[in-house]
Amino acid sequence: MSAREYYHHVMWYTVWDAKTGELVAAGASAMCAAKLGYKNAVSFSAAVCHWFKDGKKHLKYIYQREYIPRSEVDGLIPPAHRKRKKACPCANTDKPKG
Repeated sequence: MSAREYYHHVMWYTVWDAKTGELVAAGASAMCAAKLGYKNAVSFSAAVCHWFKDGKKHLKYIYQREYIPRSEVDGLIPPAHRKRKKACPCANTDKPKG
């Protein structure tokens, strides 16, 4: 998938309980991670990736993931917040000479 498609599409996850078959969570990775109690969206995405690659029978959840147009979910997904790092002080310009 090209970088352009990642910008215009978003990964949408649907999670069902493996025993009962009822819907547990649906949404972007951050939304599902919060609903299922994962630490963050990256850990949820990694768990889903391992689920798809693993050949074992999974007992807790059944996952489905698909790309959908970002325009369909613009109001549902909160904007990504990134922490800004403070600039490192430069040794030769930040201190007065003399």
